[in-house]
Amino acid sequence: MILETGRLILRPWKETDAEELYRYARDPRVGPIACWEPHTSPENSRQIIREVLSAPGVFAVVLRETGLPVGSVGLTRVSSVEGVLPETEADIGFWIGVPYWGRGLIPEAVREIIRYAFEELGLERLWCSYFEGNERSARVQEKCGFRYHHSVSGVPSVPKELLRTLHVNCQTREEWLRRNEPAEYTPGGNRIETLRKEAFTVIGKEGSTEDGPGFIRRLWKLAEGSFPEIAPLVKKGPGGGPSGFWGAMTDFSRAFRPWENFERGLYLAGAECLDGAEAPEGWTKWVIPSFEYLRVENAGPDAFGDMILYLTRKHRGLAGAVQEFTCPKTKKEYLYFPVKRL
Repeated sequence: MILETGRLILRPWKETDAEELYRYARDPRVGPIACWEPHTSPENSRQIIREVLSAPGVFAVVLRETGLPVGSVGLTRVSSVEGVLPETEADIGFWIGVPYWGRGLIPEAVREIIRYAFEELGLERLWCSYFEGNERSARVQEKCGFRYHHSVSGVPSVPKELLRTLHVNCQTREEWLRRNEPAEYTPGGNRIETLRKEAFTVIGKEGSTEDGPGFIRRLWKLAEGSFPEIAPLVKKGPGGGPSGFWGAMTDFSRAFRPWENFERGLYLAGAECLDGAEAPEGWTKWVIPSFEYLRVENAGPDAFGDMILYLTRKHRGLAGAVQEFTCPKTKKEYLYFPVKRL
């Protein structure tokens, strides 16, 4: 099997690749962070090609312009942490030589492997992981559509006596298909993303439109000033920080229906917390139901009305209250419009 992208050819490894493999795999910056020892010689690389890299589903990442391999990408049905995976799932691994870091080559290879897995192999779920501190791998996985699933502590790495935390991400075929549909935009040019989010917990400071103008700003100031009180309950993202801050909304009946005329309702300024977490005194806990959302960046004062206009033109209604989300890492704000209750 040979796969091709704009700049790359993904093909099976050959023993004649040993010299090129050794050129990059001997670098201690490459292997240990991915849990394998640096190669010690061309013969060692040749042996690894025979015993490891010749497995089905493993590809040499070959530069189209030179015809030489500079990295590796592949699928395996066995996870080092989860064990043997179901037949409809696989684990993705990848690396690329140091001279080619930062050129977007490995995301290009990974995206093609994802397409191959879902489109040609018919897999339903892919897994991908990285050790704490491997921010390059984390960014590649994020760019390629993987989302955080769980973490495992005390995982042997390199050297074996070194135990580290492994962050595990996943991506489903359904998510990939939605993301690769032709992009939709609001009348104002804001890109619309479709995503699903299972029920989640937000703990924060609650107020309502009855509290008068500026109440949302006052709630956030109060929540931010008292954040250490809920910090141990906050759900962590891949980098170890909070997974997200939410301006959650619901109608006065607390049924998570839209605000009355988009003008009257309840608001919770808080953070996404662990399932089962209980709110400390002075805080309020909401469990937001599972929805399919249309998400847009809250890039200006017209973002909300622009999206309502889009929904009206598409003859689509809201299935619940709109939610506000702030990404702790990028500081970008998004609006989540629920269009289907799951």
